[in-house]
Amino acid sequence: MNVKIGKSDKPEKRVKSLQTGNPKNLKIIKTFAVPKNKVFTIEKECHKNLNKIYEKRGEWFSDVDLWDVEVIVESTIESHMTLLIPLSS
Repeated sequence: MNVKIGKSDKPEKRVKSLQTGNPKNLKIIKTFAVPKNKVFTIEKECHKNLNKIYEKRGEWFSDVDLWDVEVIVESTIESHMTLLIPLSS
C-alpha cells in the first residue's frame, strides 16, 4: 500500500483534488488534530521518520505497513504535544 502524509484544513477536499488523474481509489485512513503552530514541524518530522524505513516516491511512501505508519505518526505527534508541568519543591 502507498500512503501520503500531509496536512490540510479540509482533508476530504484534498483527497478529491489528489484523486483527479489518479487511477487508484484514494481514501483517508486517519486524521489527527494538531495545533496550527506545529503542523509544518510535525509533518516534516513524520516524513523524516518514515524515510528511515520506507522509500518515498514524490509525495508518496511506497509499500508501507499501515501499523508502522500509524505508530510513527502518533509518536511524532506525541513528542510535540507533551506538556511539561514543573514539580513543586
